[in-house]
Amino acid sequence: CVPDSNPTANIAGVRSKTLVISSGLDDLLEKEEMAAVVAHEAAHLLRRDNLRSWLLLFAAGLTSYNPPALFAARRVAVETERACDDMAVTITGKPLALASGLVKVYRRLSATSADALEGHGPVPALWHIGHRSWRVTVEARVQRLLDYQPPAATPGSALRLPVTAAMLATLLFFVV
Repeated sequence: CVPDSNPTANIAGVRSKTLVISSGLDDLLEKEEMAAVVAHEAAHLLRRDNLRSWLLLFAAGLTSYNPPALFAARRVAVETERACDDMAVTITGKPLALASGLVKVYRRLSATSADALEGHGPVPALWHIGHRSWRVTVEARVQRLLDYQPPAATPGSALRLPVTAAMLATLLFFVV
């Protein structure tokens, strides 16, 4: 647990990974919500998402001029969160605890960020654009958790999106 009033949880490191939880998150969440968040982060650890995230960031940087490649990178990020949500629910059996934890963290970070950016010129406008995208993502995740249905197992589904994204990026690299 790191001393930080902002509620955060993540996996730090690529080779030697560590689960980092802030004291702000520990203070904010109830026991079941914390268990769901830890299960979600453990899913990132098991899936080796830190390495994938760095590779995705590198690929997105190489193709920053390419909107379809950026769209594919964003979809990979969304699907990664969805898969980790599913694993967390499988581990805890409590989709509502994860949804509640997401809402609490979103509300706290939104209030904290808006207060911190007050009176800083154009920065709040840029933050608001990113915040709106994050809000839509959080809303979609929470709605999915409220109506939770276990995903149907399909062979090769874990590889479908990354392979499609790689093929699309390769094709667009040679076309553009």
